[in-house]
Amino acid sequence: MDADPKRLFATLKSICVPLLKNARLTPETTPNAASLLADLLQVLQSVPDPRVALPEGLVHYIFFPISGIIRQNNPTTIPDHVMERILNVMTILLQSWWWTIESATRTTLLSVASRCLPSGDRDSDDTAKQYDEDTQLAAVRCIWEILRDHSTDDGTTEEEKILAAQQISKARAISPPQLVAILSSLLLTTTSANFELQIVALKCIRSLMDTYCGEDLTPTVMPGVISSLSRLLSKRTGRSQPRGELVRESLRAIQTVIVLGIGDDVCAREGAIRIIGTLDDFGDITTVPPSSSRHPELVQRTPSWLNATSTQLHNALNTMIPPLINHPTAAASEGLIDFCSVVLSATSETLQRSQTLLVLPLLILMLHPIPSIATRSRQKMVEILTNSNAKTSVLEALKKLTNSTISNLPQLLLSSQIERLESGVKVLTAVSILSAHGVSVISKSISHVLGPNGGIEKWGWNLLEGLELGKPSVFHAAPDYDVLLLQNGPSDRIAFPGLQMKHIQDSDTQQALATFFRSWGAAAGDDALFSVEWFVKYASNGSNTTEVSALWCAARLLEGICGHTLGDNQDTRIIVRSVRLKQHAKWLSKLISLFWEQDGDEDEGAENPPNEEGDNHQIIEYVKGIQQLDKLLDWGKKAKQTNEASLREQQKLLHRAQSLHLLALSSSILETRFSATLLQSLYPILHSFVSTDSFLSATSHSTLLHVSQASGYASPANLLLSNFDYALGSVSRHLTRQRLDMHAPKVLVILVRLVGKSIVERAGDVVEECFDRLDDYHGYRVIVEGLIEVLLEVVKVLEQESTPAPVRDASRLDHLAKERYRKPRDDLSEFCTWLENMKRPVIVEEKEDFGPVPRRAWGQEGKQEENGAEPEPEGKEAKLSPNQVLVQQIVDKAVYFLTHSSPLIRARILSVLTFSIATLSEIKSSLLPSIHTAWPFILNRFKDSEPFVVTEAAELITALVEHVGDFMDIKVWDDIWPIFRRLISNLETSDKQYALTRRDHLGVPWTSSAYTTSHRLYRSILRTTTLAVAELVAKDNVFWEILLTCRRFLSKHFHEEVQKLARNLYTEAAIKNADAVWLALKGAMNESLPFLSFSDDIRQNAEMIFTSIDGELGERVSGK
Repeated sequence: MDADPKRLFATLKSICVPLLKNARLTPETTPNAASLLADLLQVLQSVPDPRVALPEGLVHYIFFPISGIIRQNNPTTIPDHVMERILNVMTILLQSWWWTIESATRTTLLSVASRCLPSGDRDSDDTAKQYDEDTQLAAVRCIWEILRDHSTDDGTTEEEKILAAQQISKARAISPPQLVAILSSLLLTTTSANFELQIVALKCIRSLMDTYCGEDLTPTVMPGVISSLSRLLSKRTGRSQPRGELVRESLRAIQTVIVLGIGDDVCAREGAIRIIGTLDDFGDITTVPPSSSRHPELVQRTPSWLNATSTQLHNALNTMIPPLINHPTAAASEGLIDFCSVVLSATSETLQRSQTLLVLPLLILMLHPIPSIATRSRQKMVEILTNSNAKTSVLEALKKLTNSTISNLPQLLLSSQIERLESGVKVLTAVSILSAHGVSVISKSISHVLGPNGGIEKWGWNLLEGLELGKPSVFHAAPDYDVLLLQNGPSDRIAFPGLQMKHIQDSDTQQALATFFRSWGAAAGDDALFSVEWFVKYASNGSNTTEVSALWCAARLLEGICGHTLGDNQDTRIIVRSVRLKQHAKWLSKLISLFWEQDGDEDEGAENPPNEEGDNHQIIEYVKGIQQLDKLLDWGKKAKQTNEASLREQQKLLHRAQSLHLLALSSSILETRFSATLLQSLYPILHSFVSTDSFLSATSHSTLLHVSQASGYASPANLLLSNFDYALGSVSRHLTRQRLDMHAPKVLVILVRLVGKSIVERAGDVVEECFDRLDDYHGYRVIVEGLIEVLLEVVKVLEQESTPAPVRDASRLDHLAKERYRKPRDDLSEFCTWLENMKRPVIVEEKEDFGPVPRRAWGQEGKQEENGAEPEPEGKEAKLSPNQVLVQQIVDKAVYFLTHSSPLIRARILSVLTFSIATLSEIKSSLLPSIHTAWPFILNRFKDSEPFVVTEAAELITALVEHVGDFMDIKVWDDIWPIFRRLISNLETSDKQYALTRRDHLGVPWTSSAYTTSHRLYRSILRTTTLAVAELVAKDNVFWEILLTCRRFLSKHFHEEVQKLARNLYTEAAIKNADAVWLALKGAMNESLPFLSFSDDIRQNAEMIFTSIDGELGERVSGK
């Protein structure tokens, strides 16, 4: 509305005059009065600033008809909606009138508004009128405008502040009974279900206590106020907690009551306590405090009153505060922080029992997930510990709380009280955070606890008993060692698999416990290295549950000390580590590396436990007759022994995983200087890398990536290549008779695999090491298998470095196709030419003898004598390269193991020969003698009982045909094909009995599974036969036999891959002799030719082959 005073007055006049006429409310005038009040309220609400637009005279003009309604009518007869509008009008008027309102008018308005609220007087009439919530809300708003201090509004001048102080001083003349009555009504109003009504009522209570009740009346009303508001805070609707705004306003009101009623200053002034801050205060101990001039009916502050009140208040706070710590709203958390900080500062002497209770929320909320709340709580706590008078008492409370939490931590770990455990861990973490923000006393205390004089030998034992760790059910693991990732470069995200605590299933609580150890390690600094050393030394005694827990504690403490958390890839801080920390990291990495050797010694000792009792107590039992069965109870004993063994093995794996964590942290501390410890620490990492347990392997994977990054290498491959001597030396030490480790060959395999192509320069050292160990341990099957696998990896790498084999050119296929059509004509022309030459007479020419002639060109004789050597004849093969010499040595050494008793070794030897052919095929003299010598043994491998050995033998034949086809021309058709034919016949019989073979409705077997043994053999046979048909010249009878035998692979009952390989075979055969292919396939589909007929349906694949013959070959011939 326009703020023009004249127009505003005219509008108000048109409303106030009729309203005054209808001041006497009757059934006839009530509607008019209600309508006029609504119009008046609408006009006042449209005024932009009542303080400016409503001067005192205009306010009196408006209030006159309002006061007429109040005077002329009994308040109980005024309808609710009329009373509501009257109170809303007065609320707006008080925004301008409060500065100059008379005391009598203020008292009248308070009386009228308070009558609309529920009465707290027990002696009042129960039939008193009860107003609706809208009217009560209007009444509370009016009371709020009367009671609140308007000097805190924006834009208030100094003169207005002085005037406001005078008004408040006048308002304090309200009698205590009236104040108590208003306070009781407001407390009853807070129980309403109307949220806005509750909030305004709480604000009125806080203003009433702060401004009007003051220090004199507060002790009298404090029990009732705190009791009512504490019930309000504990009231729940179903499972939901009170709303955040309601909690904050309630705590503000309670905070005001506590400070005014039982604060240190007021209690010291009235003699309830004696505060001694200096030596002069001891002289005033006997001084009698001044007597209070308050009303005798009001409560007096005395030591006995303080003792009783503080006890009751402590019980109330103990009921009220703990449920609010985990309140889900930010408003409630902020209100709790302000409440605890203010009460702590103001009642350090009067509420000494409650200091721990008030400190607890501040500490827990320092770790709140909302940063603003955590920062607010930390700032309040630091302010109390540095600037307030309560510093000493709060520090004492912190010490008491910390000691009790540490003492109860083992019991909490073993119990199922997750909430208490999480709260305790957060308290300990928050205490360490305070030490990092200027509170040096706490930092010294933590250093003392974790240092040499902290007694970790006492509390550490109990802590380890409660921390029982296990493998998680789900964790991030790199598939198949993720070797390509390790070769190419480090991962952006290094994820160490976590652990699962037996007694703590909640992941947040587990993370909070880890954060506690890190924060205490960071707070104590280098002094905490004593605790780390104690945990590690304790863990070196074995690999039980407590030893694993000790390593976990040591790793978390070390993370805090060095300022780096494993798996935290976002941390790019540059931290300067002390010399003591670096020396400790060197010692730690060397000690951890010894754990693997100790585990080997324990395993050897566990296999043959000593019999201390001797043979004196052996029980000899002679049983005759039927063999007795195992009893049912004996099965349980065996199962228990199996579970115990499995648990020991699991704890051993966890022990190694946590040891790898410590190695990774040591690399973070030493950085580039960690390379000096790789001789000892590299083998444990690689040894765990080849573990069959996915958890330990994944941990080793992450450790290797972490060590590479920390040491300044671009990838683990670069780390291993730069320190290859250390790696090979560490493996060699574990292949000696003194430190023989059955897993050492596997470590060497993964070392070669990780380094990749760069191993070529060091391959000689690896091969030499393998040869020496083969000579030493040729009778140990497990070691021989590992060493042969190492040689296989070396050969694979060298094959990648060798010159690639020439690829079959498509022009050769065109040449063969054209040659098939051109050959009959050329043969006829050659025969005619030969016949003509035979008819001609033979003329014998006489040879003339010219005598001796020089063997060389003129002038070359002397040069030969000077050089002293004959020139190399043309066509001589080139010399072997170093890689080829190495492969030749491997082949020569491997041939002797073709007849080994282990099928796995036989298969790997065949793989070694297969991968070495590409490297040695350029110089056939280095390969063919060994193949010729081993040929009988290779043929015998086709008779092997293990199918995978037969498959590897077929792959070897394929490689030989591809690279040295001339050498294999006769051997394939005379030796290999009969074996293939026999294998196909045997597999056809076995497929009918194989479990994975499906059958159709007619009972015909379908070998369509790609996971059967026969499938892999079929694939190798077809590839070898196809390559032999394409590269070599087969005899006609063998060629025809191949066409007839391999027709079964064109059946739809075979896997699609087998059918495709069979089609390729017949396509290659068609290049040599398309007519034979056509006859063999057409005859199979024609029942009139029984000697060529075939039972299976091959029509679909045969049509595809015919299309290929007519299409591709025809185009090649036509394009000549």
